[in-house]
Amino acid sequence: MVDFLMFNQGKVVNIGDLVFSVVLNVLGNICFSRDMVKLEDETVASEMKGNIWRFMECGTTPILADFFPIFDGIDIQGQKKKAKRCLDNLFKIWEGIIKERREEHHCNESDVKKYGDFLDLMLANEFSDDQINYMLLTNAAL
Repeated sequence: MVDFLMFNQGKVVNIGDLVFSVVLNVLGNICFSRDMVKLEDETVASEMKGNIWRFMECGTTPILADFFPIFDGIDIQGQKKKAKRCLDNLFKIWEGIIKERREEHHCNESDVKKYGDFLDLMLANEFSDDQINYMLLTNAAL
């Protein structure tokens, strides 16, 4: 981040997107041993930030079934559909990384702890893709 700011000295920098990108990269390094976004690419960080924001809005917006249990199971407001779309977008972010690493684990079973990150731990314990997705989602929410 310091290098990025030094390179852009005297230019306008969206500090909110920059901090978001840095935090996302820290989480990416913990989970996958790699950066998730390039600091120079503001559009990717902004899209991811918007998607996470929409997901949080879906999770905190009251739905009709909260007040009238008779509507339970009916998505009148479309909140469940919106939330699923946001989740699918989040899962696509790391879907390729999981697939690539799973193939590495199948080829090199003796070298299971190559990266020593959170994903290695889950793959070593034979987590399914769905389990990995929700563990990563929970980890990112913390």
